Amino acid sequence: MQDSGIGAEIEILEVTSKVNRAYAKRWSSDYIKFTGISIGTQPWHSTYNKAWLLQHFIQSRANNDGLQTYDAILMLDSNSMIVDLDFDILRLIPDTSLLANGIEKNSDVMIWNLNHPDISKVADFWVQRSEENLGNKNMNSQTLLLEILNMKWSSALVSIPGALINGLLGTLIKEDTDDKKHVIEHSDLPKMIPTIQGIVDSVCYQFYPQCEVV
Repeated sequence: MQDSGIGAEIEILEVTSKVNRAYAKRWSSDYIKFTGISIGTQPWHSTYNKAWLLQHFIQSRANNDGLQTYDAILMLDSNSMIVDLDFDILRLIPDTSLLANGIEKNSDVMIWNLNHPDISKVADFWVQRSEENLGNKNMNSQTLLLEILNMKWSSALVSIPGALINGLLGTLIKEDTDDKKHVIEHSDLPKMIPTIQGIVDSVCYQFYPQCEVV
């Protein structure tokens, strides 16, 4: 699952989604894209999208409303690109863990285990704290999540090996993390798009024709 805010970030997502869709196809998984602002009204509030989306997926499972349900979800930012289509990413999260993430490398990559008994509690706390911080422009979703996990769930958190997600050097997932502003501006695109497009083209060439069949 990949999300973005509004504006320039959508243009980034349109480029990176090509390889991420190809990965989902390779592993017979669904690719889900969300664009917009789920909590709040300001462009930077998109930092809280993942909290709302996680809660949404959990509620769909509980309500048995006929929608597709999942056992695990990989959450990626708009500037994230899976570059090794042959690697089974879900093997990075043990069955007993709640979350695998890349905080050690300043990465927002997350793998959630939706079968964990405390997943609903964590998601609800995350949404609540997100709503409480809509007026705090210095706050972000990842910081709030770590505060919640440190309350009682730190033992259920595992780290994704840093080499796999080390910014643009990541061997599994690359992210343009040089600028960790809340909002990508149109003025950022001339620098970001060529870099991201080059990576996507390289991956599609290496794993041809997998990008062509999605």
